[in-house]
Amino acid sequence: MQADRTSTTRFPVPVDAALRDAGWQPGRWDIKQAEIWADTLREHTSPAGHRHTVFPAAVEAWAEFGGLHLTPTGPG
Repeated sequence: MQADRTSTTRFPVPVDAALRDAGWQPGRWDIKQAEIWADTLREHTSPAGHRHTVFPAAVEAWAEFGGLHLTPTGPG
């Protein structure tokens, strides 16, 4: 018998709840804002002259989770 995938969440239940409380929902995707953040980081040079490489996975994470504000309620 196969598990009912419609009743499961992508994340552990407490994580899912915290993300939703912060404004996340399945399908959340703001690639335009994520690219702005990526471009800003790419253009930054540290005082020591270091520059950042921004990987596609980071931009995708920003598109889905960027801008969320979580308030930790415990350790970790």
